[in-house]
Amino acid sequence: MALQAPVVGVWLATVALDTVGQLAFKHVASDPLASGAARWRRMARQPWLWLGMACYAFEFLAWTARKLSAASSYCPARQSAVPRLKW
Repeated sequence: MALQAPVVGVWLATVALDTVGQLAFKHVASDPLASGAARWRRMARQPWLWLGMACYAFEFLAWTARKLSAASSYCPARQSAVPRLKW
């Protein structure tokens, strides 16, 4: 059974969001100007950190949508596992 276009699109969105989020975190963490608590405060003020966090939040939503759409597209309506009695 072939994948449907929306499922592939949402899957690609999860990959892109994960990649951007990871690169944003690496950009923030690669700043060697401060150390200790000052470094953490400096990182918290950078928009790249918040971009990374937003990407991971949206990736979670996209991943959930992908799971829901994949489940609905691959699981045909099945009859009950317990056979019904015909009276």
